[in-house]
Amino acid sequence: MSVSVLLAASVAGQVGTPAVFNPAAPTDQDRIHATFSVPGLCSNQVSTIVDGVTVRTTVTLYGCVFGPPPFPQNAQAHFGPLPPGAYTYEIYWLFTDEPSEPPILSSRPPLVVAASIPGVPTLLHSSMIVLVGLLAGAGILTIGKAALR
Repeated sequence: MSVSVLLAASVAGQVGTPAVFNPAAPTDQDRIHATFSVPGLCSNQVSTIVDGVTVRTTVTLYGCVFGPPPFPQNAQAHFGPLPPGAYTYEIYWLFTDEPSEPPILSSRPPLVVAASIPGVPTLLHSSMIVLVGLLAGAGILTIGKAALR
């Protein structure tokens, strides 16, 4: 059994927790930030790809120090905006000191991206004052013409 598999097994209860997304309910206009745990005794490099409805983050772990049980540390991935829909977010660990080992699936939480709601058009305050003045003037002219008849 490889050292990376032993390390992954020893930290399984401490790291590999599902990602926390910010914003928590992303829309198709948002850039998404995912925060998750990785082994703390390794340097890491994070890369993310989107393939259909799967968003895959690979955390390449290198320079791992072995000794006391590893502690978790936070890592982040940034991606999006994504089209509205349901996605599977996968986090894989790839240990570079064990090139023959395949990436280890750490977490697979769901991710739902909602359609954004278009903003309601509004007038500037100055434009609203001009509009009210024009409508009031038109009303006064109409009442004045009706009174002259």
